[in-house]
Amino acid sequence: MKALNSFNNSTADFKLEADATRTGETLNLVYKILDAKNLLNLPTSFTSDASTTPRVDGLWNDTCFEMFLRPKGQKSYYEFNFSLTPAWNEYFFESYRLPQPPKQCQDISLKKIQWSGDLLEVELHGLKPEEKFEISLTAVLKEKSGAIHYMALKHAGHEPDFHHVDSFIAL
Repeated sequence: MKALNSFNNSTADFKLEADATRTGETLNLVYKILDAKNLLNLPTSFTSDASTTPRVDGLWNDTCFEMFLRPKGQKSYYEFNFSLTPAWNEYFFESYRLPQPPKQCQDISLKKIQWSGDLLEVELHGLKPEEKFEISLTAVLKEKSGAIHYMALKHAGHEPDFHHVDSFIAL
């Protein structure tokens, strides 16, 4: 698991770790929250599959776990959002933040999303086995107080920008 860091280097009393593993056309994501002081408003648990998990826009306006996936050497990339309501969405960008509004797509499908109170597990299918990707694991975490934390493996730029090309690492 890799630590995700807050954009503003806040000294929040919680931690977030994430990891991604790929096997052929399957991509598994894991996000683990350590919130001993119960600062975040998190549900206890759920398990949902593709048939029961709705696709919803604007999930990033509240606590939302995100993943950006870019085919190596390409300008185009995907954005995935996962909410603990549960809900999810997938967008395709031809280049940096274009088009706007983002275009929903169905190139990669959700198989399962599961939350156990501190661990989010997501299974996606449909990656081209021969294609190499770069990835950015991120999250927007909203405290009960209303404070918002923009979390990422790597922050690039002068403001929180999960789309920034320098935020991606090899998968």
